[in-house]
Amino acid sequence: MLSSTTKANEWLLSPEDDLQAQLEFASSGDVIILSPGRYQGNFVINKPLTLFGQVGAVIDAGGKGHALLLKASDITLKNLTVENWGDDLTEENSGIYSVTQATNLTIQNNVLEGDGFGIWLHKASQVKVVGNKIKGNNQLRSADRGNGIQISSVENGHIVNNETSEVRDGIYVIASKNNIIEGNTMHDLRYGIHYMYSYDNSVINNYAYNTRAGYALMSSRRLTIAGNKTIN
Repeated sequence: MLSSTTKANEWLLSPEDDLQAQLEFASSGDVIILSPGRYQGNFVINKPLTLFGQVGAVIDAGGKGHALLLKASDITLKNLTVENWGDDLTEENSGIYSVTQATNLTIQNNVLEGDGFGIWLHKASQVKVVGNKIKGNNQLRSADRGNGIQISSVENGHIVNNETSEVRDGIYVIASKNNIIEGNTMHDLRYGIHYMYSYDNSVINNYAYNTRAGYALMSSRRLTIAGNKTIN
């Protein structure tokens, strides 16, 4: 049963509830809290709200499509476990996927494990991707895996303190500017950080290990590179 807590705009769900129905029913600015259990499906968020997972709450995409598709600004995803999204790289299957021109997206302290891309943000600004842990599938060839975090045409983002492993590239940046990528750990993959056609970004205090190349900074200008480390 859906139930509101002490705040009218805060909703507590169980796995027996219809998460997609609540995402559509909620008003802008609402907080939806997932209690422990497995939430099966491919979910679309089309308004500003917060989706928060209690310990043990898992979103399971059933091996297809995107687990969470973001189609609005002012969305926060926090403390979620996201699993088993699709592996179709042509369709850009991702655990968390946003291609709408959005602002103020916060993706924080989530754990993602799947075959395709982990987090893919496109045409967004004022984004925070903080403290997430993303793991790919090392049973797939590197070329058949998605990237851990991919930002494309993103401005004024802060990609901080994430861990990516067993994906293709840990963090992939293309056609993006004025972003800070700081304090991330990338390991057991192709490139730790892969830059293409991106300007005025900072790459600071990141750590890459067990990679084919730690940092690939290609066709880009005015990058600030400081305090990074790579081994093995």
